[in-house]
Amino acid sequence: MAILTTDRKITKRGHFGGLGSGPVKAGIVLPHGRPVFVDAATGLMTNTPNAGANKFAGMAHLRCDNSGGADGDADVEYHTRDPFEYPFDVLTQADVGKKAYTTGNDEFTVTAVGGTYVGTVSEFINGTLGEVSIDTQAA
Repeated sequence: MAILTTDRKITKRGHFGGLGSGPVKAGIVLPHGRPVFVDAATGLMTNTPNAGANKFAGMAHLRCDNSGGADGDADVEYHTRDPFEYPFDVLTQADVGKKAYTTGNDEFTVTAVGGTYVGTVSEFINGTLGEVSIDTQAA
């Protein structure tokens, strides 16, 4: 699984909700519009769900580059609520209302195996795109 380092346009309806922030692990780039996770071992922000071990914190509000820094040298701001569009491996209308998970920083599914909970599918857009009402609380 490749960790993407390119920004992704955030597509959502309505206005943006709450913002959170936190210190970033050393060597990590958190692109705009990509998921942010809390590293289970350190409590620092990172860019991988680590096979479901890391908790979802939200969506990066702005790009944060700590690739040359030590732990905590940079802070990232992230959205902690509101619906966002996400790319899914496969999505159907019947998936609306189901829990959504991520297995990478741009790989979303309604299958929990090996994934980190990110929220609930709130709208079916097409077979590979859906809107998710993000939820930063434990599943």
